[in-house]
Amino acid sequence: MDSWGNPFWPTLRGALSHLAEGDERAVRFDPRVNIFAALPDSPGPDSWTALADLVGPGGTAVLCKTSPEVPVGWTVENQMYGVQYLSVRTPNLDEPDLDVAGRDDAGRDDAGRDNADLDNSGLSQIVELGPADVPEMAALTAATQPGPFLPRTIEQGGFIGIRDHGRLVSIGGYRCQLDDAVEISTVCTAPEARGKGHASRLIRALVRRIEASGRRAILHTGEDNAARGLYESLGFELVAKPVFTTVRADH
Repeated sequence: MDSWGNPFWPTLRGALSHLAEGDERAVRFDPRVNIFAALPDSPGPDSWTALADLVGPGGTAVLCKTSPEVPVGWTVENQMYGVQYLSVRTPNLDEPDLDVAGRDDAGRDDAGRDNADLDNSGLSQIVELGPADVPEMAALTAATQPGPFLPRTIEQGGFIGIRDHGRLVSIGGYRCQLDDAVEISTVCTAPEARGKGHASRLIRALVRRIEASGRRAILHTGEDNAARGLYESLGFELVAKPVFTTVRADH
């Protein structure tokens, strides 16, 4: 749990290091994947210098830490006060929105992907999402603004979505991946499809998958985000209040 206060550092130095740039002093996502960067828990001047080298003169990075301290040579462009939630209640496997239907005998969808833990009851089906779905995912996130979704964000893994009569109306997936936790991220629903429980279904399915791997589900959102009520109703508990800080290298 100690790593949760600086979640992008162990993520980019560990499970998603193949999507990262940098070294033991400073790291960031490949800019085609995401906008976040990370520093060690107690960064020295060499870490900030390394980050400046990564972003270049005038370049920016977004850091997520519970108590950010920005040195001379950097300008704080924006700060968003956030909350970090931990799932403390595993979704009941017998709940209706987790029933499994609409699969072949091997538990695969029409593309041959394993959907054994997805709810495919009714016309609004949960499906695995991959590179072929990126244009629709990009359009949906552009319309709903759940957070960054870039050309290669899909490579963070775990993305699933809901299709209503074939149209993608809701998505969610993974971002930070730690030894003991996985972050649920980019959950959004098209405005005209809200009020049908799509986000709840996706979050429940993702929590099930994460906990089946022996890890805990976490998520982040803004301190004033109305979705906090939904997360709490799904068994998430507030554990920290990180600050998302956008910094710009002055030189």
